[in-house]
Amino acid sequence: TRARRSLARFVQLGWHVLEPGTPLVWGEPLQVICDHIQATLEEWAAARKEGREHSHQNVVLSVPPGYGKSRIVSVFAIAWMWIDHPDWRVICISGNPRISIRDSLYCRDLVRSDWYQQTFRPLWTMTEEGPQSILDWELTRDQDAKSLFKNSRGGFQMALGAKAKI
Repeated sequence: TRARRSLARFVQLGWHVLEPGTPLVWGEPLQVICDHIQATLEEWAAARKEGREHSHQNVVLSVPPGYGKSRIVSVFAIAWMWIDHPDWRVICISGNPRISIRDSLYCRDLVRSDWYQQTFRPLWTMTEEGPQSILDWELTRDQDAKSLFKNSRGGFQMALGAKAKI
């Protein structure tokens, strides 16, 4: 699907999972945020594949509150990366620990959703014969806390406040 190749499209199609009663009003700020985050993540993946240091170490999003920064970066981007890189590990830090916990729960809900599971089939893998019911990855049951959840391929999402020790 196009959502597999485009973070912006992934956000647009997955919005209903987290905000079923709130229509998404798409505009240039959301598109720009998605484009920059996608470029950063794709550079990370390319650098990892090539065995080199990735060049996009830091991204600063200077956008007023309420424009979807946290939802895109700390929720949708993680679920989107896990489609093709389920071993990706991320720590989300917020000045307000409740925000990072909130977004961690949103991300976990998104990955567990029927929409995500049916669209991206993390429990299936493609073979030359077609889709096979082979476990690719799933959320683990032994580490499934609000502030830290993992998947069976080694990826995790950790949520912390800015003053927490990592």
